[in-house]
Amino acid sequence: MRQPLIILTGPTAVGKTDLSIRLAKAVGGEIISADSCRSTGAWT
Repeated sequence: MRQPLIILTGPTAVGKTDLSIRLAKAVGGEIISADSCRSTGAWT
């Protein structure tokens, strides 16, 4: 069975890290982290 792709976005200090860890444990997934500095540079 394929694992779902879950993307979390939002401002700083709202609990994304805690939520991502809990979600990864719940679905047996992994966390791949990227911030805006990593992602927007490829589009400019």
